[in-house]
Amino acid sequence: MFSYREIPPSPALAPYVKCFWALRAKSDDPRTERILPDASFELVFHLGDPFPGQPSAIFIGEVRRPTVITPSRNADVFGVRFSPGGVAPFLRAPARAMRDAILPLRDVLDCEDQIIDSRSRVASMESVLLRRFRETRNHRLARVASSLIASRHGSLRVREVANIIGTTERSLERAFDDNVGIGVKEYSRLMRFQSFVRGESDEYFDDSQRIPDFHDFGGVTPAQFERERNEMNAAFVGNVQD
Repeated sequence: MFSYREIPPSPALAPYVKCFWALRAKSDDPRTERILPDASFELVFHLGDPFPGQPSAIFIGEVRRPTVITPSRNADVFGVRFSPGGVAPFLRAPARAMRDAILPLRDVLDCEDQIIDSRSRVASMESVLLRRFRETRNHRLARVASSLIASRHGSLRVREVANIIGTTERSLERAFDDNVGIGVKEYSRLMRFQSFVRGESDEYFDDSQRIPDFHDFGGVTPAQFERERNEMNAAFVGNVQD
């Protein structure tokens, strides 16, 4: 049994939260899954049996390499997926400090007990986030730039992005490091990779570009990745097409 659905955020959070999501799965022999990076931060709550090695509520930073997980036999998971650059107004530390980190949620946000009632967990989570919201000019700069780069499938150069949004390359790099968690060039590579994986575009000129990106972001060859595609990894970080 497997089910996955996404719930859109309220208009107030829509620029920052990509979606809330809920996943349920039962299996006597759950298979290991490969989850791809997509420049998103996530909050994940295990309402059923936690996945092996994970606490019941976790904060996932911008993970730049593939993550291999083994689901529990009785998975009931609720999550918050932030848009690239969208998590920064809710944090009290630079996003770069949390990249590649998977932490107990209580170490980052005090909301672990806020979503016990499954009927109101989205509303409760939105309330927690709105109370923490504090956006600066640099937050907005990073959010606008990351959205622009994603819309162009990672094809823009740093100078082009800076010119379009009316800032300097240095300011853009600083805003990205603080609020997206990675540099502009690495983010652009990741958006190019994600666009290819989702079938949205192919900005690769040849295998000399494609294979290194699959090695870094997928940990496998393009052919092996295709063999591994399935419902579970499609539901997690970076694999769901909007």
